[in-house]
Amino acid sequence: MGQLVFAPVSIGDIWDKITILNIKLEEYSKVDNEANRIKIEYVNKELAELTKIIDGLEPPTSPIEDIVHNLKEVNHMIWRNEDISRTYGHGKKEYDSEFIRIAAQTHQGNQDRCQYKLDINKLYNSAIVETKSYINEGLK
Repeated sequence: MGQLVFAPVSIGDIWDKITILNIKLEEYSKVDNEANRIKIEYVNKELAELTKIIDGLEPPTSPIEDIVHNLKEVNHMIWRNEDISRTYGHGKKEYDSEFIRIAAQTHQGNQDRCQYKLDINKLYNSAIVETKSYINEGLK
């Protein structure tokens, strides 16, 4: 096994990463090939390590299942939008109103994502709280 780095991050960031890893598992499982099998192996290792960290925490003050579900949904929307965005520019499709719509939706999704992570941090009383310039509500 290689080296592991333990860096202080917010609990919301760990849950964010867990939802993204679950999305990767879903997406990589859609096409069975050697590259995706290797990716799945890496994702499962990381997911196992992060799950151990979450399992070792004191429980949140309220259930977080709905917040985690919403966080995963917004991360999946961002994933799909990024896939679509890669079809634009650099000799591909010209930027158009659909691209602008997707960019605006992704921007809103990132704002929602930050709020979900903040909500998780508050429910776990996380010692570290990520801040964004566009999120001002609920910081205390």
